[in-house]
Amino acid sequence: MSKRILIAALCAGMLIGLCSCAKGAPLTDETSEVEQTLDIVGNNFSPVPTVKLETPVITYLGTGSVPQSSAELYRKTYAAQYFDASSGQYVFPDGSGRLIVSRTVTEGQLPDELIASIQSDSSPDLTDKLDNSYPYLMSRNIYEDLTAYMDMSSPQWVDMGEYVERYEFNGKHFYYPWDSTLSPQLLFYNRGLFEQYGIPDPAELLDEDNWTWETFLEDCRLFVLADDNAAELYGKDIAENFMASTGVMLIGKDENGKLTNNFASEEISRAAEWLEEFAQNVSEDCSDEAAEEGLAAFYSADREYADETELFFVPYPKDGQAEKYFCRASTRGYLVPKGAKNVVGACCFINCCRLDIYGDIPDETSDSFETSLCAITSESGELQTAESEPEITAADILKKLRNPDMFSGVADENRCFSEETNAVIDDMLNGILYGDDINWERRCAENFPLINAAVDEINSLI
Repeated sequence: MSKRILIAALCAGMLIGLCSCAKGAPLTDETSEVEQTLDIVGNNFSPVPTVKLETPVITYLGTGSVPQSSAELYRKTYAAQYFDASSGQYVFPDGSGRLIVSRTVTEGQLPDELIASIQSDSSPDLTDKLDNSYPYLMSRNIYEDLTAYMDMSSPQWVDMGEYVERYEFNGKHFYYPWDSTLSPQLLFYNRGLFEQYGIPDPAELLDEDNWTWETFLEDCRLFVLADDNAAELYGKDIAENFMASTGVMLIGKDENGKLTNNFASEEISRAAEWLEEFAQNVSEDCSDEAAEEGLAAFYSADREYADETELFFVPYPKDGQAEKYFCRASTRGYLVPKGAKNVVGACCFINCCRLDIYGDIPDETSDSFETSLCAITSESGELQTAESEPEITAADILKKLRNPDMFSGVADENRCFSEETNAVIDDMLNGILYGDDINWERRCAENFPLINAAVDEINSLI
């Protein structure tokens, strides 16, 4: 499918204004336009894309490394024309064999390094998404608009449409996430102890569509009754996960694309009131191993923790007043900084990242990250046989999470403003469980002027 695209090159005059970005002022949007016809491959069934890149070499500035399988796909497709059969090597226009030129920095260094690169006219072609990329940095004109480069009707992108639109800003699409994860944090628990104490298994409650705030509280209560020295819950992002289970984002977006402050909405206020009552049962002092050692009922941790533990897991429970299970949703993806020299190559690489995921959608027999967590074992650790009593496995839990009729993602962006405003929001979310003043209504009243000012500033640009 041929598409007409606009390749924007920064004017020198725009770079003069970049230094003001660090102080919060938006960049000007002065660009020159060069038209080029580009046939972007819309699916993963065509082995050789017809896109002809001036150079396939792309630069990356971020905190990690690009996915190697995606880089290999990019090499075999968009960079295939640079393979020299006589030498058996890839030779690129710069004379090197390096396809991805990476520079790795810490998360704390990345914002300043990114701004410095743009100011010096040495913008990378790809960079990581920051907590405040949407909408704060987008409003500062830090990134290239990729709308004209990407074909959202392509099979691999259709399922990501909801997330792409979530991050739309002022009619532009700067961020095309190529992967999403529902419930990036899970509740880990010692399944053997739950059985020993006669506590309803959260996995079975989920299977019965009865894993709710109320049944979660009952499980916590029964666990502490069995061991009055135990804590009920500890870990990360507890308040945000329970608030997301209402289906409402703290910072939302209305039908006109403007931001909304939902901190005092009916749903968030109800979740906050529930958390205030539960706060006394949440511990700050537990070690990561507390749940394994029977010292706590539940541990809220990132999914990756499943690789390090034998604990079982479930997603956060459902708000009893919500129509379905709502979970936080995290995304993976890159943005293209303003002034990047190879925007087309960057978009092709982003497309490869999505194709790489799309071609490996997990199912019950795949060896993906999710199913690698899911050794089907009995409580004794023995592999189950056909004669064993069927048991809900980790694979069953993750399969449910992929069922859109049961679960929906809430792509919350709660720390999406300036450093000052984000610090206030962070204090509110942590303070409701651990602070001296856990009264959500009072804290909202105190901090609304700052949060509303941040929302209004962004909305004034839309």
